[in-house]
Amino acid sequence: MLKEIKIQIEPKGYLAVSEKHRTTYMKDEIIGEVKTFRIPYIISAKTVLLFNPKATAQEILDSLDILKKALFLRFYIQEGENPKEDTQ
Repeated sequence: MLKEIKIQIEPKGYLAVSEKHRTTYMKDEIIGEVKTFRIPYIISAKTVLLFNPKATAQEILDSLDILKKALFLRFYIQEGENPKEDTQ
């Protein structure tokens, strides 16, 4: 079982929201990755997932697996421990 880690994730960047207009400027990097100006998203309790509308469900799930592994490694590199993922 993974122990709870209280380390902040270093984000790639931020989306700033205008309080007055409740709009945001979408980074060119994001638009370039999804190649559209109409970007779908899914919201859960603590995350927002932007995804390419042309991606299949399996491609999105595979991408999430990669992100999960990257986050896992970041946590343990910051903690200075040997990463050993709990697969249960």
